[in-house]
Amino acid sequence: ERYTFRLPYVKAGVSYLLAFQGLNSAGGDRSSAIDDVRVTRLAVAEEYVPFPEGLTIELAEGAKLTLDFAGTQPLHALRINGRHVSGTVSAATHPAAITGTGTLQLPNLGSLLFLR
Repeated sequence: ERYTFRLPYVKAGVSYLLAFQGLNSAGGDRSSAIDDVRVTRLAVAEEYVPFPEGLTIELAEGAKLTLDFAGTQPLHALRINGRHVSGTVSAATHPAAITGTGTLQLPNLGSLLFLR
């Protein structure tokens, strides 16, 4: 089954949790598996619409993120299987977790060293 919905207005600098909840119709184990979540640009948005500032996307093991847009979007942080990812991220660089034509540009991770 597929469900599509619009997310409400997202305020920059605030953390949000997109949660899914449901009942297993087979009974017994009440856990659900959601294996495909897509963030898609609305067709009515004719101009560049960036992700909210400070947005972090976390992908659990086996989950996939479809980047259904053209070009490159900056993103604050991405974790795949609990590990931070940096630099350019796309289906070409992370085929096990990313699909689609878009590219994410993430800040490079590293250490800052002050010498006096």
